[in-house]
Amino acid sequence: MNTRSYLYVAAVTITAIGLTFSLPWTDVAQITTREWLGLGTFVGLCLLGEAMAVDYSIGPNRTAKSSMAYLPLLACAAVYPPQLAILVSATFAGLTQVFLRGP
Repeated sequence: MNTRSYLYVAAVTITAIGLTFSLPWTDVAQITTREWLGLGTFVGLCLLGEAMAVDYSIGPNRTAKSSMAYLPLLACAAVYPPQLAILVSATFAGLTQVFLRGP
């Protein structure tokens, strides 16, 4: 990628982090145990979808991976408030990097 692409990705990332911290996070403390179980189920479904991703080749020396993990994330964003959807997405991303992708 060229320098302009890196700057664009950095600007979008910084903006997303800033908007995340501007959300009212006091509502998160009021969710019930059933809602926490629902959020954990969404994280588990995301991990399952990512673990079952399909590898395929797109050239002689290149491979790609296709995953259905976005579906539980989309459902979570439709069912829960934005703060909780962000929490599920961040948890999923962290667990995926640690357990499924490795160092």
